[in-house]
Amino acid sequence: MSDLESNLSALAAKVSQLEKQQITLKKYVVKLKHTLDEQIENFNHRPEAQYIENLQENFVALTLRLDELLALNNLRKSTTETQYKSPDNWQKTEEYQNQLVFDRTDSRGVLIEALETVQARLIIVSPWLNCNSIDEHLLKKFKDCLNSNCQIDIGWGYLGDRLNIGKGWKYNSLGDLQELEESYPGVFRLKLLGTHENFLVCDERFAFVGSHNFLASGNQSLEREVGVLTSDSEIIQGLIYRFDDGESLDEVEINRRFAASVKSLDEVEYLSGVIDESEMGFQGISMVVDEEEEEEEEVEYLPGVVDENEMEFQDISMMVDEEEEEEEEEEESQESVVSTEEFLRRYSEGERDFTGINLAGIDLSGKSFNDSKLNLSNANFNGANLSGADLRDFNFTGAKFKSANLSEIKLYSANLSHTKFINTNLNKAQMNSVKLEKAKFRNVNLS
Repeated sequence: MSDLESNLSALAAKVSQLEKQQITLKKYVVKLKHTLDEQIENFNHRPEAQYIENLQENFVALTLRLDELLALNNLRKSTTETQYKSPDNWQKTEEYQNQLVFDRTDSRGVLIEALETVQARLIIVSPWLNCNSIDEHLLKKFKDCLNSNCQIDIGWGYLGDRLNIGKGWKYNSLGDLQELEESYPGVFRLKLLGTHENFLVCDERFAFVGSHNFLASGNQSLEREVGVLTSDSEIIQGLIYRFDDGESLDEVEINRRFAASVKSLDEVEYLSGVIDESEMGFQGISMVVDEEEEEEEEVEYLPGVVDENEMEFQDISMMVDEEEEEEEEEEESQESVVSTEEFLRRYSEGERDFTGINLAGIDLSGKSFNDSKLNLSNANFNGANLSGADLRDFNFTGAKFKSANLSEIKLYSANLSHTKFINTNLNKAQMNSVKLEKAKFRNVNLS
């Protein structure tokens, strides 16, 4: 009977502890709701909204004006005469002029024209930076412009690429532009905006707004595009202000803005990227407590999940986010699969940066790499066998471990931020001091 009483007493203690944790969590839910309400209020009253509204009104007026000009042009010009002309050839007698620009060849022509005629400052905004557009020819145009003491500002980065901004094929010319930024400090400037806009402003002479991502694709494609070329000073000043007023974002702000745009902020739930996880959040499996509200409370771990001394997963199968839909389909790696032999050969030859490598199905069971810190960010380990491997201090940021065997793996001090573990075997995995910020677990075996 004493054993039963002892067990009941222990169970009651655990229930009491869980109730305390539930109370603490409720406090954070209330605080989070208040924080999110403030964010909504700030967003709804942001100064940019009025400028956007003014720009939209100007655009409507511009459209009406364009309709009038097109009607006049149809009466007195042939089809060949209405093709794209350089802004330098526009009539100077009118207050301003507007011109429709069709398809990628002509919008590319506007970009080249701007680089060849700019005298003081050129602003270019386009979300992606790809070598299909930013080729040797365009890079030379950039350098010629910079050598003439002209300033070039480029706004870039798509908000939806929040976890991979600056990475992959969409941004494969970012390195070339960063080299220009280093070679021409203060004159060539990159500004991460989190944008889907496409526009440029050449001095205060003309501006172009269009559908063509002219820093990501060249003029080879027959894809239909349309844009407006204008010398309207109000539109030009509005675009200049919009660029200058936009803040240069970092990873935290990119994630916050993405969460705010795709989730209803009225929902009382934790939104990754909306608030700092140092204030509130479950990082993997640990809970952080606000020191300002609870003076004596420290970081606590849910009982039975983690050993505080060893930080190893024990005696539990964890299934996280089972009821949530995946934000997007699991993307297959575009890289060719690298075999175990090829990977080990490259490693033995001194290679340490394997960003984005496709190691699907690789067998590194029992292998030890504890003499070096490898970069395997965004790597594909789907179906891999890493059981018993020593991969301490590795950088696995954004890596995928779908249906992978990581039993008894040693991951001391590894960076597992944004990593996806789906149907993964983490039985007896040793994960001391790992970084699990925004890591995602689904149907994971930790028993």
